[in-house]
Amino acid sequence: MAQSLPRERVLSPAEQLLQWLNGMRIARALHVAATLGIADLLSAGPQSLTKLAEQTQTHEDSLYRLLRALSTIGVFEETEPRFFALTPLSALLQTDEPGSLRNMARMFGSDWQWHSWEGLLESVRSGQPYFQQAYQMDLWEYFSSVAPEEGQLFDAALSDAYNTSNTAIAESYDFYQIDRLIDIGGGQGSLLSTILTRFPHLDALLFDRPAVIEHARLHLAHVSSSLQLVAGDFFAAVPGEGDAYLLRQILHDWPDEACLTILHNCRQAMRPDGRILVIERILDSHSSAADTFLDLQHLVLLEGRERTLLEFEALYHQAGLRITNTIYTHSPFHIIEGKILQ
Repeated sequence: MAQSLPRERVLSPAEQLLQWLNGMRIARALHVAATLGIADLLSAGPQSLTKLAEQTQTHEDSLYRLLRALSTIGVFEETEPRFFALTPLSALLQTDEPGSLRNMARMFGSDWQWHSWEGLLESVRSGQPYFQQAYQMDLWEYFSSVAPEEGQLFDAALSDAYNTSNTAIAESYDFYQIDRLIDIGGGQGSLLSTILTRFPHLDALLFDRPAVIEHARLHLAHVSSSLQLVAGDFFAAVPGEGDAYLLRQILHDWPDEACLTILHNCRQAMRPDGRILVIERILDSHSSAADTFLDLQHLVLLEGRERTLLEFEALYHQAGLRITNTIYTHSPFHIIEGKILQ
């Protein structure tokens, strides 16, 4: 008599809540595996635990316990006793894998991240980012003056994460109607280089903090010679005469007052018929956990937030702009196009 296949068991509320509570342990374990470069070591095929421990200079049995735990959630596979191999999940922890999240895993496990989340209760009570209380400076000053290597990791992690949506964004907007495109706070230029590949006619400029621009030069050597790299402070002024000003996930890092300064500086610099292209998540009643927990991260790290469309409309209006189009990009992001308010 044929037997029916077992159905996937539905977790009880207690089991589901405990699974979420386990998230802290999983995140830290992924951070350690990414820091040790385990996935890179397995890229040529399964390896013995002994060899992995030798290559990573770790305690063999302790490394086994780490990889065994991650194998239970599908990150690695124990193909035979004390031999491990890659899975589709751990493949994304390889350094050179397309869509790699290794830098993101390393960044999420950074001490400054964990120390900030320790203060979530305090931030909920006070409405202020705990990071500033703990470090007596904001995140950007910390990156520039205390831990520049952490700032580089932060930029690299975001650049890697953004790579998965760059093409969707570039394909969602008609950049042929633009001659001069200025990317404000564009980091290592991954989106801008993707746009230039699709729209090579563009006269493009990448504008960011001096340390970021210096690092970006290493990543953009292969990009069109028409791309300019300019260092500066978008709270002071931005390069002028742009047909369009691109701000990808810049406004979500800042409170409304700071956003108005950034938008005002762009409005002052752009041509009369120019446009603002803000690329952000838009919160609504159907927002994902990834979006709402990112918003919560702003509470502990920065003074920014993820915003609703109504909140973006209010910001634009106060900056002397009006939203002319909102474009879904088949990614977590929308392009919120704005022009000078007439």
